[in-house]
Amino acid sequence: TWMQLKDVHIETVVLNEKDFTKALKEKLLEEAKEVHDAITKDELVEELADLKEVMLTIMRQHHVQESEVEKKRIEKRMQKGGFDKGVFSKWIALQSTNHEIQYYLSKKDLYPEITEA
Repeated sequence: TWMQLKDVHIETVVLNEKDFTKALKEKLLEEAKEVHDAITKDELVEELADLKEVMLTIMRQHHVQESEVEKKRIEKRMQKGGFDKGVFSKWIALQSTNHEIQYYLSKKDLYPEITEA
């Protein structure tokens, strides 16, 4: 491997399925941070490749086809829009009777600003 050529030594371990899943999710966050921190296009491409490798591994682990993910991405884009024009939602308001509110309330750690009125 390239690491052996560069005289880099690594200790590896084979994880059980539960620990492997946890490690992959942590690696996904690490790689996303590296995408965030990339400055040049070359760095961005390298980090996006690493991120995609982790995503593909998670997908294989859970028997998720790339076509399933792409179908869902297109569905969500049709429902919620994309980011082509640089538009981001600053906030949303939902009536307490709106069934979507349960999604946000169930994920208070991700949406701490959401409160029940």
